[in-house]
Amino acid sequence: MQTLENNSVIPFPATDDQVAPQGGYETVRFNAMKHGILYRLVVLAHEDAREFADLLAALIEEHRLTGIIERHLIEELVAIIWRKRRVLLAEGAKINEGLKSAVNCPKMVISSAAPF
Repeated sequence: MQTLENNSVIPFPATDDQVAPQGGYETVRFNAMKHGILYRLVVLAHEDAREFADLLAALIEEHRLTGIIERHLIEELVAIIWRKRRVLLAEGAKINEGLKSAVNCPKMVISSAAPF
């Protein structure tokens, strides 16, 4: 994949052998948009693009880049850090959701608290 200046990614087109028969692709084709992990845009609409730009600028400054390869690698690193942050936030939200439902249902609290 190639990173563009506007923080989007150009995906390689799927070949016929990569698309599962029996509509496999149709089943999963919107997964990237649903969770945003492998979506073609690094910064999603609800996220702070300035925060992403600040992170990129900080890493560029820290590593004092001398070439295009180094710039590309830093851009990839920032995208990975950003997506990992998104995953951790989503994981925390899911855990909080589970805790809320456990607290609101005393039967679940007791059964989840008992190891046997």
